Amino acid sequence: MIVVADDFTGAAEIAAASFQHGFSSAVLRTPIPEYTIVRHTVLDTDSRLLQAADAQSAIERTLDFIEKQPPQRYFKKVDSVLRGNVATELATLAKALNKPRVILHPANPSAGRAIKDRTYLVNGTPLSKTEFAKDPTHPATSDDPLQLIGSVSDFPLHYCTLADELPAAGIVVCESASASDVKAWSRKLEATDLPAGGRDFYECIIEDEKPKVSNIAHNPIRAKQASLLIHGTVSHQREAFHHAVKGRKLTRLQLSPERNDATALKKTIDALSDALRNESLATVEFERLARPPANASLEIERALAEILKKLKSRRPHFSNRLHLIVEGGATAALVLQQLDINELQVEHVWAGGVVSLSTPSFEKLTITSKPGSYPWPAALVQKLSLEN
Repeated sequence: MIVVADDFTGAAEIAAASFQHGFSSAVLRTPIPEYTIVRHTVLDTDSRLLQAADAQSAIERTLDFIEKQPPQRYFKKVDSVLRGNVATELATLAKALNKPRVILHPANPSAGRAIKDRTYLVNGTPLSKTEFAKDPTHPATSDDPLQLIGSVSDFPLHYCTLADELPAAGIVVCESASASDVKAWSRKLEATDLPAGGRDFYECIIEDEKPKVSNIAHNPIRAKQASLLIHGTVSHQREAFHHAVKGRKLTRLQLSPERNDATALKKTIDALSDALRNESLATVEFERLARPPANASLEIERALAEILKKLKSRRPHFSNRLHLIVEGGATAALVLQQLDINELQVEHVWAGGVVSLSTPSFEKLTITSKPGSYPWPAALVQKLSLEN
């Protein structure tokens, strides 16, 4: 199985699902020509934040790698609330793989995300009335899934219920609000279809694959080791984490989303170095402003890149045991780019979408990826509380 995802947290989430179903799974950020794919390989195109033409080019580069592999089953992972260049990427991939129809099931009923009566709902609330309306790069201005995914001139969009007769070609957006709906849609798939969507749909597709074995790996997080948590989002989940660890010893550092001068960055880097040297927990976050400046995303990227560059130059931080926790897909992509990490393997799954991975690039580094909007798993919070 080859899966194509448009950001790292989504890629890690799908790799985690494969791992939990008993399959070897890996994430590749950049296709490696000589790489031998494992049973389930997830390719991260890091294209969610790109313009449509650039996203199409990213998919085409990935296809160069896919076409050199033995015949596979394919799945296109999309953001569950349809952020990114959804229609462009689906059409590009489907055409190249000679798949006339895409069955797109983005809803994740297990996480309270459903599509009903052509309305996207998050825990019963229309999408445009949730925190996704404030997303800095893809604000949800509509609840209609067909408007959210965009359009491609020669690849028509269709909204279908389970009772509808399905069109022969184009992108079929599935109405789905329950686990039984997800299962029913998975049974409608034909060999000529390209399945696409979120974790719930993917799990239904692979659950009957063989072999299915217990795949419970060791927990890679040691009782005592340095931990660095980078909050790349201003989701309420950030405050939920700090409330959960209230009273525990940690170094909490906050930067500005507007401008951080050299003095502020040096102070932050020195404090992080001290915390990591003492094998304690340190967190980095950006101040939540009522009106974020237009350059907020660029400044966050610049500041984090500088911090990671300096920490990487102090090699003991990454040659000793370190648990690096990253919240947010764009932030994870930046971290991996700065550390020059391309290949990762799943080591432990804390909860759906929250996964710890290892990498050949740094033998003693564990990276835990968490989508910004997902809740913090109690077991992970407890582990971080007890180890520091």
